[in-house]
Amino acid sequence: MELSQLHVNGTNAGSYMYNFRARVKGHIYPTPSWVKQSNHGDELGPVFGYNFRYNKILGISTYKPTMEEQQLSLKIMTYWSNFAKTGNPNEPMIVPAGNVWPIYTPESQEYLTVDFEEDSVQNFMYVRELEFWRRTLPTFFDAVDQKSRFSSTVSSETGYCEKDGPCN
Repeated sequence: MELSQLHVNGTNAGSYMYNFRARVKGHIYPTPSWVKQSNHGDELGPVFGYNFRYNKILGISTYKPTMEEQQLSLKIMTYWSNFAKTGNPNEPMIVPAGNVWPIYTPESQEYLTVDFEEDSVQNFMYVRELEFWRRTLPTFFDAVDQKSRFSSTVSSETGYCEKDGPCN
């Protein structure tokens, strides 16, 4: 998210963000059954059309994508090839069962959620998580650091004794 902000602020070229949510059956990494979203790297099969050697990458040589995964792959390959040709994932070809992928801007922070049934446009991806990493956690560490400095100051002023040493 930080990198996307830097990119969109540092270029006049259009920036596009996406979140891959389709729960494909062929996972790059082991994925527990209770995980209801896709896992890191799961979009690689659909992006490249399931045309690479799964035995080398996934360790599964007999995997055949479902019809649903093949349709998802066609949609994603259309977005990506449109972008490679024109810098816009929406042109020149119409994306089958797709949505218009909006340009990502610092103001709207719109992105495309890619899924099996229908893609959707949303905004402010992971805003709560970013708040935690940007503000909550640093504030917590600052408070711990302040308490640590305060404790050592107070203990030396109130008669703290060093082990096997003099007491103040």
